Amino acid sequence: MYLYSISHANGEDELFKMEMKYLFNINPCKKYFISDFYIEVNRSPFVKACIDIKLTANTLEEMVDKLKSQKLSYEDFKVKYIDTESNMEFNEKHRIEGVIGYEIRGYAKIHDPEVIIGITYADGKWILGEYLKNQAIWIHHNNRPRQYSNSLTTKISRAIVNIVTGRDASTRVVDPCCGIGTVVIEALSMGVNIRGFDINSKVVDGAKRNLNFFGYPDVIDEGDIRKIEEKYDAAIIDIPYGLAARTTSEIQRGIINSARGITNKLLLVSLDEMDREILEAGFSIADKCHVFKGDFKRYITICI
Repeated sequence: MYLYSISHANGEDELFKMEMKYLFNINPCKKYFISDFYIEVNRSPFVKACIDIKLTANTLEEMVDKLKSQKLSYEDFKVKYIDTESNMEFNEKHRIEGVIGYEIRGYAKIHDPEVIIGITYADGKWILGEYLKNQAIWIHHNNRPRQYSNSLTTKISRAIVNIVTGRDASTRVVDPCCGIGTVVIEALSMGVNIRGFDINSKVVDGAKRNLNFFGYPDVIDEGDIRKIEEKYDAAIIDIPYGLAARTTSEIQRGIINSARGITNKLLLVSLDEMDREILEAGFSIADKCHVFKGDFKRYITICI
């Protein structure tokens, strides 16, 4: 069993719920949830940390008794109280950490311990286990050398990759309008099998530079979606729009129609609802939500 602590910002509520649905099969109503599934802690941008649960108890005294009988041991470790349902007063946290740490065999190390032991009170019981913190890899990807103001954020990109793949790591994904590669980078960082294409050679050069900057394999090529012959399990398309590029509604319809030829599952990101265009292309709408990026409202539609 695993306890995940979670959070999301204003404007991300629907995207957060959709990602939790496809990644964990839940609709969380608290700042944490307990699951049978282990999802690598760095994967979701909405997961703050995870406790790999080793022991549970009804009272702190019972937890101490279990630790004594279990003889839990680590080479070096640190005990950390994790706030879940409420913010506990600092001195009480420190006291609990001391009580628990005293019963664990090994060397207690404050700085750079080999293992962090998380202790918390949630769902009416005390929970203890190995604590793993999300390293927020997507934030580091904001430092890519080539930027584009209208691209999806790295956080949104990471979430939509999780939505389209779920827990199936073998999903073969294509981003046929990949731009500077934001979605591709997030997918590669999670070990997802993805290919990227873009019709603009200069944009492709920038995307390749971004991949190389982070040490990811070059999986992006110049190419027109209409000429892609290979079939993929899923496609992610942030539909080009006419703010800084010459994109017409006819071009947008053509991209969606072409997507039908290379995949049976499409995650479409658009500035406007495009239900009619999606249905005309032969897809049906399986799910949808929206998310805000600054003043822009992005619609996310899952088409099958």
